Amino acid sequence: MIKVGKPVAVEALNEYGGVYRGWGHEMFSLLRILFEVPKNTGAMPPMMIGAPYPTPPEDPRKFPRWPIVMVDDLPFSVCPTYTLMGFPEHWTDHLKYFEKHGIIKKTR
Repeated sequence: MIKVGKPVAVEALNEYGGVYRGWGHEMFSLLRILFEVPKNTGAMPPMMIGAPYPTPPEDPRKFPRWPIVMVDDLPFSVCPTYTLMGFPEHWTDHLKYFEKHGIIKKTR
């Protein structure tokens, strides 16, 4: 395993973002897997990409990586679909957030 710091990871994601053509829900998930849950909020920032099914808990701290759950360091998504309403937030907005505030997740 190659360990890189946050600047290298963010640079690689930015570079990938230049060629990525999806609408981004996979990238939101990747960021939730790559970074630690922020201690100040106890949850990842909400993804403004539509109406999820199922809906997240009212208290985001109960499911801090929504819609990702980590089991023995393996990520699983519990939200198979979103209903898009209007224009979704771009995943790079979250990348900017994690570039400024994020901590790369430690592995076991």
